[in-house]
Parts: sequence; C-alpha cells; structure tokens
Amino acid sequence: MLNGLWSFAVAVVCILNFAGGAQAASKDEETRFLSEVNQTIQKKDAAALSKLVCWDQADDKAKKMVEGRLQDIIKRAPKKVSLEDWNDFPFKTNIKVTKRLRFAFSESESGAVPVGEKAGKLMIAAPMENK
Repeated sequence: MLNGLWSFAVAVVCILNFAGGAQAASKDEETRFLSEVNQTIQKKDAAALSKLVCWDQADDKAKKMVEGRLQDIIKRAPKKVSLEDWNDFPFKTNIKVTKRLRFAFSESESGAVPVGEKAGKLMIAAPMENK
C-alpha cells in the first residue's frame, strides 16, 4: 500500500513539474544563446537575430514589431549583451518569459527583449494580443 502511494506521489510531482512549463535553461544553453546573439550583432545580421525568435502563434503585426526592434538593436550596435533572470514580464507572449536579453548601448542607455525556452532552447519571445 505504501509503495503504491509513494509511486502515485512521485508521478504527481513529475506531472506538475512538467505541466509548470518553463524549466531553467542550462548554463550550456545560456552560453550557446549568448554566443549566437553576439555573433549576429558582430555581423550586423538582423535576419540571423530574427531566427532566434519563437514565431509560434505570432501574427503579422507582432512579427513586424519584433523585426523592427531587432533591426534597431543591430543598427545601434550594443557594446555589451547579457542574459538576466526576468520572471515578472508584464505582457502576454507566445512562450513563458524567464529571462531578458539586455543590450547595453552606453553606460546610461540599454534595452531588453524577453526570452523564454522552447524544447530546451532559449528563444526571444514574441508578443501576443490579449483576447
């Protein structure tokens, strides 16, 4: 009886962890993502940066907005790029936001884009309309 309850409890915990969605990205994944972002910025390749966006369920308006933002980032040539925890992103996105990709343009000016995880890979999140 006790073994049956224990097995049930373990199964419930596993299901709840899986259903919770966002697991913390591995350090290797964070390193890979930052490296890819930095390479695209050095090459001034907005199209390559756009490939790091999760476009699932993103409408044309969202795509245009995100692509414009990424082109602006490339043009402004950030001096430093970092990945930070961000668990309180206030807007609806197509993947759960757990990080922010911060772009420092100068000591006093920076910007950020929301980042989440899909299938074990970090990706830039796209906004979703509230319906």
